[in-house]
Amino acid sequence: MLEAHLLGKWNQPAILEVLTLAPALFKQTDEEWQAKIQSFSYLFTFLTFKKHSQLKDAFANLIETGFSTDAPPYLQTSSCPGSLALLFVFRVVIDSPPLINYLVTHNIKYMSPPYFVRLAHHIFSLPHGCISNNLIAHVDQLSIHLDLEATGILMESMLRVAFDPSAFRGFDATKDSAVPILREGVLRALSRSVDNVVRFVHKNQTVDGCAALLNFSSGSKLQELIDWSLLHPPGRPPLLQYLHAISISYGVHKGAEIVARFIMRAKDEMDLGVMMSFLTSIHPFFPSIMTHVYEGFPVFRQSFYAEEKKKDESYRESFSWVNSIRILLIWDTRATDKDVFKSIGFYPGDKLGDVLIDIMSRCIERMRNDVENGDRIDLAARLSDITQLMDATGYTQQQAKEQLAAGVIVHCPVLSMRTLYKFAHQLATILRFSLFLFGGGVSDREAQGVHDQLRSVINKFIHEELTPDQSEIFYKIYVSAFVHGLIQEAQSLFKDTVDISVYKLSPLDSPSTSSFSLIDDIRSLSLKQSVASLAHSGQIIPSKGRKRILPIDDSDGIRLVLSMDVLHSMVVSRGGEMGRKDALIAAKKIALATLDAACVDGLGEDYSFGEWGLEREAIARYVEISGRLDCSSLLQHLLVLLSESPPALWFTLPVLKAILATIISSFEKAFDRSKKPSDILLEKTDRWVTLARRVRRKMGEVLPERLGHIMDMLPYVSCHEGYHLLLAIWKYFQHTRLTYDAVNEMHIAAMREDPQEALPALEDFLEPFVCVAHANIEELGWIVPLIYPRFVDDALKHSYP
Repeated sequence: MLEAHLLGKWNQPAILEVLTLAPALFKQTDEEWQAKIQSFSYLFTFLTFKKHSQLKDAFANLIETGFSTDAPPYLQTSSCPGSLALLFVFRVVIDSPPLINYLVTHNIKYMSPPYFVRLAHHIFSLPHGCISNNLIAHVDQLSIHLDLEATGILMESMLRVAFDPSAFRGFDATKDSAVPILREGVLRALSRSVDNVVRFVHKNQTVDGCAALLNFSSGSKLQELIDWSLLHPPGRPPLLQYLHAISISYGVHKGAEIVARFIMRAKDEMDLGVMMSFLTSIHPFFPSIMTHVYEGFPVFRQSFYAEEKKKDESYRESFSWVNSIRILLIWDTRATDKDVFKSIGFYPGDKLGDVLIDIMSRCIERMRNDVENGDRIDLAARLSDITQLMDATGYTQQQAKEQLAAGVIVHCPVLSMRTLYKFAHQLATILRFSLFLFGGGVSDREAQGVHDQLRSVINKFIHEELTPDQSEIFYKIYVSAFVHGLIQEAQSLFKDTVDISVYKLSPLDSPSTSSFSLIDDIRSLSLKQSVASLAHSGQIIPSKGRKRILPIDDSDGIRLVLSMDVLHSMVVSRGGEMGRKDALIAAKKIALATLDAACVDGLGEDYSFGEWGLEREAIARYVEISGRLDCSSLLQHLLVLLSESPPALWFTLPVLKAILATIISSFEKAFDRSKKPSDILLEKTDRWVTLARRVRRKMGEVLPERLGHIMDMLPYVSCHEGYHLLLAIWKYFQHTRLTYDAVNEMHIAAMREDPQEALPALEDFLEPFVCVAHANIEELGWIVPLIYPRFVDDALKHSYP
C-alpha cells in the first residue's frame, strides 16, 4: 500500500509539475531546499530497494525528456520542465549510492561521452549558486558510490572523455567551456574507480565479477590504453593502474602482451620509462615476465601489425621496436647488480638467438621490399637499426673476463646449433643488402659508412662475442652464405651473368652487350662437324661483335669492389692461431662456392686429368665452363682472390682444368697452326698461368716456376709448338693424381701447418720445352738454363773431357 501510494503521489507527471512551478528551487541553498531534495532522494532510494516495476520507466522518461531538450542559455523565472527534469535527476542521485548504480545499469545507452557533455551543458546553464559551481566535486562524489558493475559500464565512457579527442564529435572541444571542466572531473572519478578495481583484483585475482576489466583487456582497445598513457602524462597514473589490474587478473601472458605493446609503440627512452613504471608494478607478481615477452613477441607483433593495418590500410610498419629492444639490452648491460633493471632481466639469456632471429627475419622481409622498390633511405635506416642492435647484444669475451674478475655478472651470447645456422644466414643476407645502398637515394659516403659499421659489428660479434667453438661454426656458415648469396644475386648486384647458365643466354638478352653462348653454336653444328672446330685461336666466329662481360656502371662497380673487399678480409689472417684457421676456412668455402657456380653440375667437378685424347671428346663441357667464367667478372675476381690464399685454389682445380683444356683445344684446332697464337689466346693463357703460379706450397709449387716460363716462350712459337708445351703441363697435372680428398688433406695439413707432400719430378715433362727452345734458339736460347739446369750441366760435362 505504501509503495503504491508513494508512486501514485510522486510519479513522473507530479515531478514535472513541481519543476514547472518552481524552477527557482535550483537557486535555493537553504535547509528547506536541501530537505526537499533529500526527500526525493529517499523516495527513489526506497523504491530502488523495493525494485518497483515503474521506477525504471520513470527514470528513463525523465532522462529522455531532459536530453531531448536543449539547455537554455540561462534559466530565468520562465519554466523549462525538460531541462529541469534532467538536472533534477542528477541532483537527486548524487547523494544516494543505490540510485547512482540503478540509474547507470538501467540506462546504459545514455552512458556515453556525448551525453556527458550535454549533461554538463544543462548543469552550466544554471545560475550562480547552483550545482554548476561545484561540478567537479559532484562528479568525484558520484564515483565514490559506483559499484563494480556500474564502474564497468562507465569505464569506457570515462576513459574516452578523459583521453580520446574523438569522443567530442559534434562539439568544439577547444571552445566549449564545459569540456575541460568535465574532463577534470571525469579524470578524478576515473582515478577513484580504478582504485576500486585494483583493490578488487588484488583481493580476488580474477576477472569474474569485474566487468570494468573486460572492454579494454585485449586488441585495439588495450592498445588505446597504452597509447593514452604515452600521450597524456597527467592521466598516466590511473591508466598504468588499470593496466596493472588487467595484468593481475588475466595472468603473466597478458602482462607480457602489454609490455610487448609498449615496446612496439615506444619511440624513445622516455616512452620506455613509462613502460618501466608499469613493469615494476607487476614484476613482483610475475618475476619471469620478460621471458614470456621474448617468447611471445613474434605473435604480439603480428597482432599489433594486423590491428594497425585494419585501422589504416596504408599503415606501414615502424621499426622503432628494434631500437626499443636495443635500449633494453643497453639498460641491462650498464646496470649494476642492485639496479632494478638487473632484477627485471631485460637480457634474453639463452633466448637471445630466438629474439635476434625473429627481429632479423622481419627486418630482412622489409629490406627485401625496399631493395625491390628502390627505397634506399628506408633500407639505410633498417641497416642502422640492426647495426646498433648488434652492438648491444652483450660483452665481448675479453670484457667478460675483466668483468667477471671484478665480480660483476655479465652476459655473453650463447646460441644453439639451429640458431647459429639461421642467424649466420641472416647476417650474410643483411650484409649483402647493404651493397644495394650504392646507386642513388643516399650518398655514397653515407652508404659506405653504414656498410662499414655493419661489417665491423658483425665481425665483432663473430670473433669477439661468441665463444671460440661457436665462432668457428658460425664463421663457416656465414662465409658460405655470403658468397653463395653474391653468386645467386650477381645479376641484380653487379649485372653479372654468373647466376645465369650459359646456354640460357641469347642475343635477346642484350643485342649489343650480352655474353656469347657456345651451346647454341654447338647445337647448330652438322653431324660431320666437330665441336672442337668452334675453338681456334681464341675467337668464336658466331659471337662476332659481342662483348664477353657485361659493362657495369659506377654503382655496380662499387658493389663489386666492396664485395671483394669483404671476401678479402675473410681470407686474410687476422693474426694468431684462430685468425689463421678462420682465413683458411673462409678461403675453402669461397673456393667451393666458386666451383659450384662455374661448373653447375657434378660432371664438370672432376679433379683428375685424363689422357688428352679422351678428354678432348668432352671438350664441349670444358668450353661451357670456360665460357661461363669469361662471362662473369665476379667469378674471375673470386679466382684471383683465391690465388692469394694457398691452398684454397686447389679446390677450384676442375675450373682451372676446364680453362686449360679450352686453351689446349684452341691451339690444337687453330686455323693455321704454323702461325703464332693470337693476342686474345695469349692473354687467356697468361691469365691462367698467372692464377696457377700465384699459389705456392711449402714443398713445391702448384705450377712450378720452370713450367711457368711457358709465357716467355709462347709469343715466339707457333700454335703447333704451343700446343705441345701446354700438353706437357696437362701431363704434369695428370701425374699429380689429385682428387677432392687429396686436396682436402692438403687444406687440413695447411691448417695444422704440417709439411706438404712433394709433387712429381719435373724432368719427365720438360723435354718439349727444351725442344721448342732449341727450334727457336735465336729467341729462346737464353731460357734453356732456366727451364732445365741439369741439361746444361750434362752438356758441359760431355763437352770437356
